[in-house]
Amino acid sequence: MIIAVIIMSRLLGAKVISMSDTHISTSRGLRAAAKRTVMRLIDRFTPAGSRQSQYLRDQGILPDRIFVARMTVDVSAATAFLSQERLRRRREVREALGVAEDAPVFLYVGRLEPVKGPDLLLAAFNREEVSKSARLIVVGDGTMRGKIEAAARADPRIVSRGRLEGPALWAQFASADVLVVPSRSESWGLVVNEALVAGLTVIVADCAGCIGDLIQDEVNGLIFPTHSVEALGSALARLSHGPALRTFLKGNAAATIADWTTEAWAGNILAAWRDSLSDRQPGLQDAT
Repeated sequence: MIIAVIIMSRLLGAKVISMSDTHISTSRGLRAAAKRTVMRLIDRFTPAGSRQSQYLRDQGILPDRIFVARMTVDVSAATAFLSQERLRRRREVREALGVAEDAPVFLYVGRLEPVKGPDLLLAAFNREEVSKSARLIVVGDGTMRGKIEAAARADPRIVSRGRLEGPALWAQFASADVLVVPSRSESWGLVVNEALVAGLTVIVADCAGCIGDLIQDEVNGLIFPTHSVEALGSALARLSHGPALRTFLKGNAAATIADWTTEAWAGNILAAWRDSLSDRQPGLQDAT
């Protein structure tokens, strides 16, 4: 369907702009060649970030066809809410959990599906090296919710919140110290944007497309090899036993996300549209 729309647009003389968060391709042979042919028909690309931009260049897209969009969430609205409610919500949630202000609280927010890796997180959190004073809040819904709730019944350190939105969700961010993104595959990870807005540090699998733009290892988060329960457990242990490290990494969160506003995102996409009104034709260069 998408290919048909692109072809029809070109036949009608309409401009085609592609928004993409793809940074890894498994296409090979004829399929890869077909993809490159279709990409040749697209006027401009607005990839989510740097890894996505590099993917396009590797596919042979000319740099002047690429306008990095810097995909994000509504930073201003979230910041306004947290500036007023953070301390109160943090206190309320932690009191309900029965944990002190300085106790390490990890947070998972996302679909409870195998591709998102909540089972990997449970296995890593249960490793011996992770502090017994740590807590894990799981927010989300999906086919693995039953497994999460069973784990919460068996271990009082784990709390299953189900699906949350709005103030109820931001209250969980306010209460936590560390967001964990244990995905087996993650094109971008907008939840990372949300976590940085909330002032959290992040443990993230190295498959995530936001790495490099939003998360720098040992600067504002920890990056671990995708699928590795051992490496994830080690990262959880470091932050569960290291209040100074948590404070340092969290301290760099706000500066990282400050310029990733919805206004800037829209402006970058608008720049691509304006540029596409020129008469230049889309093209390819040799793939690197």
